Amino acid sequence: MKHKFDIYKLFELLANVFIIVGVCFMGYTLLSNRINHNTSISGNTHNAFVGQYIETLSVTNLNEEPVDIKLNNSPKPKLLWFIWSKCAACENLVPLMNNIYSNYHSVVDIYGFTLSDTQQEIREFINTNDIFIPFFIDQHRHALDVLNIEMLPTLFVINHNNRVVDVIIGYCNDTESKTMASIKGVIGN
Repeated sequence: MKHKFDIYKLFELLANVFIIVGVCFMGYTLLSNRINHNTSISGNTHNAFVGQYIETLSVTNLNEEPVDIKLNNSPKPKLLWFIWSKCAACENLVPLMNNIYSNYHSVVDIYGFTLSDTQQEIREFINTNDIFIPFFIDQHRHALDVLNIEMLPTLFVINHNNRVVDVIIGYCNDTESKTMASIKGVIGN
């Protein structure tokens, strides 16, 4: 028995495949542009945020209780560290962040934020890496939206007047020196 080849059914099948692939690609692209966990390019600065006043971030603590971090309650400069525990570039920053915390926590308020981790995942990350920085979960994407975070890790250096003085995105060879220079700049060293 010979099968009849139907060219129209082939075109219909191909059209459906292209539509499905296109929709998947668009969804992936939109999600990747919103927050990209797998890549990092350091040294880029979010110039639009330099000079901006940041007052409050609404997040949850590690007990999943809502918290409003009022950045204007402290006269100290701030360092905000945004990560995802499964991001290799984020993990590369751990030694630097632990060093900054141990040497500067008395003169700089340092906060860690995760944008995608569960409570258990961030606790494991903190414990595995001996991190003492207070961490918060951005469950409702408030910080993500307010600060327009598109890539991880992202560091915001904020002066004593709550104005952003530097935004360091990603991780590369100059991330540590750039971060230290920004920290020393806001504390006057």
